[in-house]
Amino acid sequence: LEEATRHSPQDKSRIEELAGRFNQYIGEAQVVRAMAMRNEDVKAVQAMHGRVTPRFTLIRDSTRALTDQLFAGIDKASEEYTQQTHRAISVTWTVVLIGLALSLGLAFFVAHHEVVKVILTLRDCIKGIAEGSLMGLVPYQERANEVGEISRALHALQQVAREREVQAWIKEEVAGTSESLQN
Repeated sequence: LEEATRHSPQDKSRIEELAGRFNQYIGEAQVVRAMAMRNEDVKAVQAMHGRVTPRFTLIRDSTRALTDQLFAGIDKASEEYTQQTHRAISVTWTVVLIGLALSLGLAFFVAHHEVVKVILTLRDCIKGIAEGSLMGLVPYQERANEVGEISRALHALQQVAREREVQAWIKEEVAGTSESLQN
């Protein structure tokens, strides 16, 4: 009884009422038992069928109704907890998906800024060298990654192209000077 009233304090008065009636009916059943022990069988059977059995049937039906009501309350609370759990799961998934979207956006931004921008800058530098602009500065040579290696290789290519240009100029000047001297 204590456990039932602790779990369902709103039904305490009904539980106590049923317990009191049950104890009262137990007292009446003990009177019938005493009659049977005194061999007053006919009186005992009449008392049992006339008073005790209907009262125990009534108390059983009342207890069943109370139990059904308690289970209905438990089912309702369970449904509420289930809905709260579903809401919590929905919120959790929403937060996870928003976090994932932000992470992907940040990854895209970093990739664009750190990779694409660097590649476009190196492309422009290569185009400049191909067009004969050999005095421009090759960026990213200080980096210790693949971009730095590409930049240093491009700088070496720029130096070789400058040296060839200087050698070609020297050859041209020597040829021009030789021709002037021969004339």
